[in-house]
Amino acid sequence: MKTPTALRDTELTKRCKHRFESALRSGREPNLYKIILEVLSEPAPSYFVDYYHASNRLSAALRGEPMPTSRYACASLWSDMLRDLKTLMAKHPKQSFHEHILALCVGAAGRPRFYLTPRRALEIVRPALMN
Repeated sequence: MKTPTALRDTELTKRCKHRFESALRSGREPNLYKIILEVLSEPAPSYFVDYYHASNRLSAALRGEPMPTSRYACASLWSDMLRDLKTLMAKHPKQSFHEHILALCVGAAGRPRFYLTPRRALEIVRPALMN
């Protein structure tokens, strides 16, 4: 079974590769950096976070424990996931905390994105396009 990070990288690569190949088929010179920026600006299919890690991190945040600060790349992932969790809890108060976390982790709820810098995304995607 793939890790959440491997799933994220696969999805990112698939989207970028599709756009790159579409540009080639239409006779345009593909700009990989532009393609990456476009894909990174789109919603992702899920948060690409392990259910157990998300449960631990978000339950701690709800208890008032500190979240990662902005100096960490993942800080915006956790703040967005916490925002979406609170929205789910308000909209569906009869569902359990764990049902909400599962919905976020599998992409059935929330507004996830890829949470990557363009540089890191380029490092992930470029090797797949060079094959």
